[in-house]
Amino acid sequence: MLIGIKADAMEPDEIKKTFGARVRSLRQRRGWSQEELAEAADLDRTHVGKIERGQRDPGLVVVVRLADALSVSPGELIHPSDGGTPTNEHQP
Repeated sequence: MLIGIKADAMEPDEIKKTFGARVRSLRQRRGWSQEELAEAADLDRTHVGKIERGQRDPGLVVVVRLADALSVSPGELIHPSDGGTPTNEHQP
């Protein structure tokens, strides 16, 4: 199970959008802008925006940087321990 949903039932674009929604949710909980997260994770703001919109497939290094910046484990970004899934504005 990936991000609270069976990964084999999801298309790659859906996985990216769901992951991006999780990053956005955690960023917003901290009250951070995309720019603040980008700075904390040593990433470009446009890259963070594209990840949040599901337009980028972040590699392992980027996932670890985002997790560190958001004070969660990389696993928590992928599979939330609360069992819930983030609201995905891109899903019908």
